[in-house]
Amino acid sequence: MTQTETIPTATFYFHRDGSPCTRPVHVESAHVANYSYVDTCQRCGGAGGWSGWPGFTCFECGGSGKSKIRTVKVYSAEKLARLNTAEKKRNAKKLAARIAEAEIANARKTAARASLLTANPGLETALLADHAISRDLADKLTTYGSLSSAQIELAFKLAADANSPKPIKLEVPAGRHAIEGTILSVKDVESDYGITWKMLVEVSIPGGSYRVFGTVPGSICGIGVGSLKGRRVKLTATVQPKEPGFGFYSRPTGAQLVGETEATA
Repeated sequence: MTQTETIPTATFYFHRDGSPCTRPVHVESAHVANYSYVDTCQRCGGAGGWSGWPGFTCFECGGSGKSKIRTVKVYSAEKLARLNTAEKKRNAKKLAARIAEAEIANARKTAARASLLTANPGLETALLADHAISRDLADKLTTYGSLSSAQIELAFKLAADANSPKPIKLEVPAGRHAIEGTILSVKDVESDYGITWKMLVEVSIPGGSYRVFGTVPGSICGIGVGSLKGRRVKLTATVQPKEPGFGFYSRPTGAQLVGETEATA
């Protein structure tokens, strides 16, 4: 630190953050002064080297432990008060500008939202569906003022699903009996005996439906398992319920795709 002038005891200077200056300063004007100091090397922390490497010299400071000479401005109480007042005015002006920009942006989003709802009758009601995705879409519409065509289509679909009657899961009848239903899916299952094709069949009867899972009978497997999904099948099998609406079937016989040539498994 280079001392250029010692201020009178009755004169006080402050840093920009309001903390008092306790160093001798160089007076620039009636209300502004400055002082200089040598900063500590940021790489070695002022050590000039490293204790873990004897003989090592910090290449940042050349071993001195010192860095650049820095100059700090300080202000009288009166000048600091004026600076703070000016800063508050600038901040208030910036805040007012941001608020105005936000109000304009919100007005645009509100108008865009209203236009979208007008162009898509029923969308506002559809977004009230009791579904997490519907609530998320409603939030997006409020936040951004728009939804994509795919999101609008999804909102209507979720609302239709929510309002449609829920299928009643019936108790699966146990024992050996005839089954007739729609093949929902077909998959290959690997076991110790090799790979077996399995299918999930939904049986719909007055009052509800249930699903059963079991081996694809060889008589219909031969036509190509890839073409079975969505087709109706009837067969006789031994059914074992697992839970309401679901069970397993085994030992299928007399399998036949409804409306097609009958075959025996």
